[in-house]
Amino acid sequence: PPPSPAPGGGAPAELKPLYKAAMFARKSRRYAPGERRTPEDFDQGMDSPFAGRFADPNHPDGSRTVTILDQKVGEFRRASITGTDGAGQPPFALPALVYDDQITVDFRPKGGPEGLTGFWATNAIKWPDGNKWPILLN
Repeated sequence: PPPSPAPGGGAPAELKPLYKAAMFARKSRRYAPGERRTPEDFDQGMDSPFAGRFADPNHPDGSRTVTILDQKVGEFRRASITGTDGAGQPPFALPALVYDDQITVDFRPKGGPEGLTGFWATNAIKWPDGNKWPILLN
């Protein structure tokens, strides 16, 4: 079901912490000289480079699938990350917000942080802890 709207408009109540983390990441993003991209350089629609299946070196038997949703929260495109950490592990679904070359994810359903932002880096999502999820091309 779609998220319930927040009183007075804005981000749905259950996405407010994720939205705040994504806004902070977007506003504090620093680029190297010549690296600056505009949102138009990254497809913010259903063909976003974040859409696809990814490997996670920290969970080699697991899977991660990023699905871009046809919904927006402010300037962010909603997304969902589903998967497992390996055989016998329970499946998870994590809400996420995508903007430009960043994805901010609520990892609390897996026991992780509320708003962790990763960045697109040459066919992979690079996370601040040094982990890198390479996209699986088939």
